[in-house]
Amino acid sequence: IPFRVKKTTIDSSVFNSQINSFLSDTLSFYPKSIDFKYSREIDKSVPRSLFLFDPNSASLNDFKTLGLKSKTISIINNYRNKGGRFKSKEAFKKIYGLGKDEYKLLEPYILIPKTNIINKNYLKNDSINFLNIKQLNEIKINTIKFYELIKLNGIDTSMAWRILNYRKILGGFFCKEQLNEVEGMEKELFNTLSSKIYINLDSIKKINVNTILIKELNKHPYITYNQAKSIVNYRLKHGHYNKLEDLKKSDLMDDHTFSKLMPYIILE
Repeated sequence: IPFRVKKTTIDSSVFNSQINSFLSDTLSFYPKSIDFKYSREIDKSVPRSLFLFDPNSASLNDFKTLGLKSKTISIINNYRNKGGRFKSKEAFKKIYGLGKDEYKLLEPYILIPKTNIINKNYLKNDSINFLNIKQLNEIKINTIKFYELIKLNGIDTSMAWRILNYRKILGGFFCKEQLNEVEGMEKELFNTLSSKIYINLDSIKKINVNTILIKELNKHPYITYNQAKSIVNYRLKHGHYNKLEDLKKSDLMDDHTFSKLMPYIILE
């Protein structure tokens, strides 16, 4: 039988051409020089400055300032240019090249507005007529709501959420100038708002340094991890703080940080 069967040759050139074309289109999403071996550990030698950011609107320079690798930034940029959007923090976490530890460091600063969900919740509340809110003449900055903020000239939904999120981690605004610390706050917008802002100090959340833990104290934007550790360690060694000035006795508490932190500290 083998002698009676004719040998045939399969031409796979067309198939191979289609496969190569498919791979070319798929891999074009990534930079040609990309190295797929990424370290999960944070490179501490890379200069890094942390601030609130929306991965859908942050500039490439913002990502660089946050300490992201240039290859990771290229992947994010390509994803956005192709129409991709990050709908949650978890979606940003899946970006190839973003290490697990690096994401954990950035996660508290990621701000992705959920406009549609919020608007629906407000519209369901019969006590609020979302579409007919009057322009505010006075802004109680420490209690103002989202739906009130977006009615102010110059404030879009993204900026409103940045202000509210920064107010939350700060514990409230002690002076008008702190608004300049909000990401994206321009001089013109601040000047417009400052004439209407009222600082309601009674709404500021205080930190009890005699009971707070290092992890919780480090969440405040004015305190570094090492400063938080120094404050708590001094308390554990010498007992409760009796007066605010005693905070300066901790090794890393300088006068500048102390003056900024004073409005948020209580001793109980």
